[in-house]
Amino acid sequence: MLDGQATGPRSVAHEGPRPSPKGLVAIVGCTSLGASFATRLSAAGRDVCVVTDTESALNRLDHDFQGFTYVIDDLSNAGALESCGLADAGAVFSLMLSDNANILVAHLARRIWKVPVVVARLADADKADLLEDFGIDVICPIELCERELLELSGFDEGGELA
Repeated sequence: MLDGQATGPRSVAHEGPRPSPKGLVAIVGCTSLGASFATRLSAAGRDVCVVTDTESALNRLDHDFQGFTYVIDDLSNAGALESCGLADAGAVFSLMLSDNANILVAHLARRIWKVPVVVARLADADKADLLEDFGIDVICPIELCERELLELSGFDEGGELA
């Protein structure tokens, strides 16, 4: 907010021409996961847009990142997200630390903007039904880590040595 007025997105880095619709991969949340994923996709030549609510979070991006970055004051503001290109994206990954914020962005992307690929990060796997019933994919880092730990340790799902 500036002088009590809501502000739109601020483009912090803009390299090259605007990506073509449906070719854009939008990542909402420049968390460690979001920044790492954005950097990997950018290095692979994908058009990537990272949207975050704090400019300092953009420091997590690799110095070779070639995508677009936007800082908006309120990541739940549908109009601001739309002006960053999310409505025209081919894929939206909502990777913020807040489950509720990720659920909101994922629903906007799928139900309002009809984005074909939508994935949300959720810490609480019990909330997955709120998204999966709408064809939104969910990634739960805690469950992924638990499965990997079981596999690496040789324990089965019940915690017994296999």
